[in-house]
Amino acid sequence: MKLLTRTWLFIKNYKFSFISFTIILFLSLMNMKSLDEKHLFEFPQRDKVVHFLMYFGLSIFAFSENYLKHNFILHREYFFTLIVLIILAGGSIELFQKYFTIDRSGDIYDMLANTCGLLIALLIFWKIKKSIHYKNMLSLLNWPKTKA
Repeated sequence: MKLLTRTWLFIKNYKFSFISFTIILFLSLMNMKSLDEKHLFEFPQRDKVVHFLMYFGLSIFAFSENYLKHNFILHREYFFTLIVLIILAGGSIELFQKYFTIDRSGDIYDMLANTCGLLIALLIFWKIKKSIHYKNMLSLLNWPKTKA
């Protein structure tokens, strides 16, 4: 019962991350033959771009929800745990594709694209967080000084 409660709390606190991951899981394991016939957005390595964008979005949601959940305080151990979980989830999905689907195959370059999406999301999130923190500090110091 305790595991069920903790799982529900996790889903409640990370609802957008959970929805994103569910969509990624569905898209990663579904039969792609029906989509391949339509030739949507045809360009070389589009698969890698899609992987990058999916894990970029998932990471931004996870980092933001974690930051909001902890009242705008960044706990590095939680942040590091999120990074590891996202990388493990991407790797697990690639293994599922390789061993449990008929028309899909696991690819190390997909895993690399997933990780790049996560890392770019991390850099952007870090810059935004730092910028917001800096602006908040300036407002606390009443900067720039207003003329009276």
